[in-house]
Amino acid sequence: MRRLALAAACAGIALAATASAAGPALSPHVWGVKVSGAPASVFNATWLIGIDEPGFTTTRNRSVAIRGTVKIAGNQITFRDVSGLLACKGAQATGRYAWKIQGTKLSFTRLADKCLGRRTLLTATYKRVR
Repeated sequence: MRRLALAAACAGIALAATASAAGPALSPHVWGVKVSGAPASVFNATWLIGIDEPGFTTTRNRSVAIRGTVKIAGNQITFRDVSGLLACKGAQATGRYAWKIQGTKLSFTRLADKCLGRRTLLTATYKRVR
């Protein structure tokens, strides 16, 4: 009985270590940033990105600007814009980024993306809102 309890405790410690080694989760959360001084005035706004795999929603000053899909694999995320006034279309609809969370802050590093808007917005450091 004692061995069983010890084995269960060790398994619990191993699972906790694995979860913390994986780091903070990107999804499901909402991340926000206020952008000012951007080269195009459309980007000067408060932006929220709600990531809830397999989807995401981006709002600009509380209005939905883009809806799409995401695929998260390790520390990489692929965005695919589907709809919205500011959604990129055609060959620009998809962009791939590496992501990193430190505390409550989220940053992206572009791996492949032709969409100027997404590239501009994802250079900012986001803070977790919820």
